[in-house]
Amino acid sequence: MINHFMQFTLALCFALSTFATAQESAQSTSKKVVAAKITAVVPVGEVENSKTAVDSASQPQTIDQNALTIYEKSVAVARALKAIQLTTRMTATGRDSGMMPPEFMEPTNSIWDLEATEGSPCKRMRIESIKNDKPVRVITFDGTHSLLANVPSKTYMEEGTNWSLLLKSAGSGVPQWVFEMHAEEAAPSKIIAANIIGEETIDGQPCDMVRILRSIDLGTSDDGDEKPSTMTMTDILSIARADSFPRRLSQKMAVNGEDQMANLAVSYQYSNVKLDPTLDASMFATTPPAGYVKGENPKDAPGGEREQPQLKAKVGEKALDFTLTGIDGAQVSLEGLKGKVILLDFWATWCGPCKQVMPTIQKIADEYKGKDVAVFGVNTWERGEGAAKKYMESKGFTYPCLLAGDELAKSYEVPGIPTLLVIGKDGMIVLAEVGMAPDGGKALRAAIDAALAK
Repeated sequence: MINHFMQFTLALCFALSTFATAQESAQSTSKKVVAAKITAVVPVGEVENSKTAVDSASQPQTIDQNALTIYEKSVAVARALKAIQLTTRMTATGRDSGMMPPEFMEPTNSIWDLEATEGSPCKRMRIESIKNDKPVRVITFDGTHSLLANVPSKTYMEEGTNWSLLLKSAGSGVPQWVFEMHAEEAAPSKIIAANIIGEETIDGQPCDMVRILRSIDLGTSDDGDEKPSTMTMTDILSIARADSFPRRLSQKMAVNGEDQMANLAVSYQYSNVKLDPTLDASMFATTPPAGYVKGENPKDAPGGEREQPQLKAKVGEKALDFTLTGIDGAQVSLEGLKGKVILLDFWATWCGPCKQVMPTIQKIADEYKGKDVAVFGVNTWERGEGAAKKYMESKGFTYPCLLAGDELAKSYEVPGIPTLLVIGKDGMIVLAEVGMAPDGGKALRAAIDAALAK
């Protein structure tokens, strides 16, 4: 079983790909893809230093022992860390940056207590997003509670160990390299190439620039075709000679069969690095600052963060009426399904996480066949005519699919896909989820069973 470090690292990687995909396909920033219930977005801008641009094709596919030694020493340092304090600036290239929230381009100061706990990749953390040399957002996590404070608007939000929300808010503050190397302990990658490609000085630290090409086995693909899924990661690391910790990490990743990863490169520059600093509990305090009021990022607050779109569908409310045409040409309406429990899965063929969910939707459709349950895919924000039919047939999915679900998604204010709704026999919503938790559809089955028994 993949441990939580690997889960967290893969969530970061897929967060990159899913938002990039949404940029291509959606007409507004509300149309985000949701991967494993992680809704983080990562900024796309310009890589600051062209020397770190990742170009796999121009480099030899050989392993230089000196490069490998420098790299392995850096890996050992990252894995041995008990805590880290650093300033991070993240940039990226390969996609249009116009739709990106500007706050994700801001540098961050962060402190991480790296002792892992059950279900969390760290014990405690503090992340400050910086603008004009001043903190504008501060996230603290003390091990049981978290606080998200907006400095300009003097508002705050309280959460528990909600890593989806924390990752979404953390931006560049997550120490990607450290988490990746911890994940590697559980699921090592295969090094295909290692080369020294130059040197540079960052934050006053002379660094060796090392290029590493890695292959990461992700296991069997989740889209139903049983093909092995592999991530290829090309890293350019500027590793400080003094302490073997990278001062710059540039990555380009690709997953076989996932076009949304193509041409996406991300760069993290680290400065003010302190390895294993002395930690004090006050650094991670989750008590609201004096004078702050509780809120949820009000869009009208001066300097406040933009309000995030929320799914309009709420449990206990009446489902919205619809009439849509299926792939087979038949008309399907909510009124015509009265007396049945309904599962709706909003999806698109370009959405990798949607395709990961579909085998579970098929299993549910098969399990409840012959009962008062109607399972439908709702094809939404699709790229081309006939794409849904072609994809479902190619994968052998037999549950019905409704076409042109854009208006219904708009009415529900669907913020991302996949979005899943379960509607009871009485037309009331009994489950509404953006993204599917990694539990094999247990929540969906529980909601369907409860609605059938009602």
